Amino acid sequence: MSLDTYIRAMPKVDLHVHLAEAIPPATLLELARRNGVALPAGTVEGLQRWFAYGHFEDFLLVYRTCANCLVTSEDFELATYEVGNDMARQNIRYAEVRFGPSNCSFRGISRNTYMDGLTRGRRRVAADFGVRINWVFELACRPSNAGDVGSDNRNCHRRPG
Repeated sequence: MSLDTYIRAMPKVDLHVHLAEAIPPATLLELARRNGVALPAGTVEGLQRWFAYGHFEDFLLVYRTCANCLVTSEDFELATYEVGNDMARQNIRYAEVRFGPSNCSFRGISRNTYMDGLTRGRRRVAADFGVRINWVFELACRPSNAGDVGSDNRNCHRRPG
């Protein structure tokens, strides 16, 4: 067995992936058309070139543009499902997927809208592909009001001790 074949076949984890930027290009094109978002390219190949950025500023532009394509609960479900499908093709069995609720709040998208879609998508990914997704919610706050902040909600459903 070649090293390439071995690596492709081995189970993997992804511990840092942003939902918006992991949306497969074909799905992103569909979401952009659905929601009237202008993308810098109208083809899968063009979007793949756009995703090949080298600077943090480019990352932010790509992130914001992709995030703006997520508007309805169905959009969040589809994005989650297709990201999970892509992970399954790579034999990723577990992923910690980052999502920024603040971006939704700034755009007037309710918590129920995105949470319902994310939850349905995550459940379908587990059922259809056997990929387990846990969410990492990125929270925005003003640094002057934040004070010293640390957060780890991994065991928030259990009482200490």
